Amino acid sequence: MLYKSFQVQLISALRSKNCIVTFYIVLATVLFNFLRNVLLYQGTDLDIMVHPMQLLLLSDECSILSIYFIMLYPVLLALPAGFTFLNDKNSNELVFWVTRMGKGDYYLGKLLAAFTATFLVFFIPTMLEIILNCLSFPLTAVMDINSHYPFDPNYFEEISSYLWFDLFRSHPYLYAIWGTFLFGVASGCIGAFAAAVSVLHMRYKIVVVFFIVILMHAPTLLGGFLAKLEVDVGYYVYLLLYDSGPKSEVGYLLVLLALLLFSTGVFLWKSQKDWLE
Repeated sequence: MLYKSFQVQLISALRSKNCIVTFYIVLATVLFNFLRNVLLYQGTDLDIMVHPMQLLLLSDECSILSIYFIMLYPVLLALPAGFTFLNDKNSNELVFWVTRMGKGDYYLGKLLAAFTATFLVFFIPTMLEIILNCLSFPLTAVMDINSHYPFDPNYFEEISSYLWFDLFRSHPYLYAIWGTFLFGVASGCIGAFAAAVSVLHMRYKIVVVFFIVILMHAPTLLGGFLAKLEVDVGYYVYLLLYDSGPKSEVGYLLVLLALLLFSTGVFLWKSQKDWLE
């Protein structure tokens, strides 16, 4: 019954207006970035051509478009599935679904659907850009976006701070796919967190968006207290594939795990309470 609950709620989330609008916003941004690069680099000699994976929207803060997307990202995260519980409650469908599926299956299905819907909305367009870049730009190009070549000493110093540095050095295309997949997973975790926040007696959708924005910017706001960690704590540092700031792979994964555990705990707690509360 849990699978059925997940399936029904996932389809409902994917068909919602918020989810569709968010998907097309991300897709339009990706396609605009791709077309911009095609026009910018057409006719460029192979010797000075930038590596195709470093032209991605998630590559680095190399364009105004990437900066705007990263700034808008926290707001977009709550839209695909963060309001689904409130929509069920406000439309009185909550009574129907809980009666039909049971409290436990309904709430766990909601959690899984929120994660999966948000993951797909952000992963599919960004993965599409990887495919388009591989088809449109020379795969043998090696120069990075900062005009460094692999044999440049400054190049090794810069890339040493990349997440999963060894994977980047051995398989740069696989690194881009892995980083894009993790971007989708991180989006899914935060989308599930947004859905969990909405379960906590939230009446207004804007409050859910506010919580997500605060969550994303909290590490930066607490930078003074986190300075002893000696790593960057801004969310954008971990989303951009080729950011050269100091990062913690373990810390990144632990934060995602903590978000999932918190969200799961909220839904399990709610499933044990009176579902009309």
